[in-house]
Amino acid sequence: MNDISTEKTITTRELITTKELAEVLGVDVKTIQRASAKLFDPSTLMTRVINGGKSKVFNEAQATAIRLSP
Repeated sequence: MNDISTEKTITTRELITTKELAEVLGVDVKTIQRASAKLFDPSTLMTRVINGGKSKVFNEAQATAIRLSP
């Protein structure tokens, strides 16, 4: 029997968009885009359609890696 409560699912609360992350860190959106391109393979990142455009969304580990990148 499958116990759904034991499965880990990603909710929207655990994800942050490029713009939100830039605002939290106090940097420009382009800075986040450059850091994510340097750290991650773009095909592995999740995207979300927001206001008719695509935006990358990051989980907590990815956001921390971007924050710590030089």
